[in-house]
Amino acid sequence: MTAGLSVVVLQVDPVILAGLAVLVVLGALLLIYGILSLQAKIAVAKLEAPASLSPRQEVTVRFQGPRHNSHWIGFVKRDTLDYLNYADVPLDGDTVALRAPDDAGDYDIVFVVDKAAIARHAVSVR
Repeated sequence: MTAGLSVVVLQVDPVILAGLAVLVVLGALLLIYGILSLQAKIAVAKLEAPASLSPRQEVTVRFQGPRHNSHWIGFVKRDTLDYLNYADVPLDGDTVALRAPDDAGDYDIVFVVDKAAIARHAVSVR
């Protein structure tokens, strides 16, 4: 008994083949554009403040970053977004005034955009 081997030859219209190639290239370009657009939307910020504060001490935080009325800078428990107090990011100027937490401990000052901290500055309250 011998096994049979079948060969199927497909003929594809060159116009259809060229169209498929164009679609593949366009898809790749759209993917690259999407990745670049996403990278362009990643926000960055910088915070400057003392590393050590007394409880309830007033502090001026200097910042650089995107401005919008929904962005805020504030004190949070270390490595969280559980805010203790905050100030809205002003549309003008480069500082905000905050008050250190009441209790001694380790905290972060964060710059928050769309519920994500884009910058953190460690602060010890003693």
